[in-house]
Amino acid sequence: MTMSCFSHTAIAGLACSLMTSAVAHAQTRTINESYFPLHVESRWTYRCTTKGEDPFTKTVTLGTEPTIRNGLSYLSVTTQIGDNKNLASMYYYADSKGIVWVAPTKSPDKAMAVAAQSPKPGEKIEDMSVAAAPEIMEIPALGTQEVMRLENFSLDDSEITDERRTEWRARYYARGVGLVAESDGLGNSCELTKYRIGAFTIPPKTF
Repeated sequence: MTMSCFSHTAIAGLACSLMTSAVAHAQTRTINESYFPLHVESRWTYRCTTKGEDPFTKTVTLGTEPTIRNGLSYLSVTTQIGDNKNLASMYYYADSKGIVWVAPTKSPDKAMAVAAQSPKPGEKIEDMSVAAAPEIMEIPALGTQEVMRLENFSLDDSEITDERRTEWRARYYARGVGLVAESDGLGNSCELTKYRIGAFTIPPKTF
């Protein structure tokens, strides 16, 4: 939305100023509350390793304009590994419950749920569950940060075998930022080194 605040009257100018402030506050509030902000032109860069070695960068970038189809706002997302020019492209959208899905096309067919914008302890998302409580992590891009963990099973069970532990997967999300880290039982990991959240929210399906 574009807003012009040129005015020939003090009253109109004040009204425009208040409206602009309200819009900015609403955008800030939306960004601060979401664990998976879908804002155009957002970008996240991660430092990743394979079993603790072979470091590489991964950059995830959201598109500049959503496509509306059947009440859903699809936003393109590209993933670049290192300097590779062959980008992997998919689409994000959020449903009316605030669940974010990723799809190969602008259609819910073959879509997979990846996260919740407002995760609830114990909430199931595909084969993963939200942890019972937030935890504190050190993230290069953020420093000390409270995060919510999404994992396929808990490692706290002392009866889990070493073989089973290798199958563990987890993703970590920070409020107002999105995915900040991911790791698995094989020693593969990624952590956020820098990010930029775009200006405008992509609305979820409302019906």
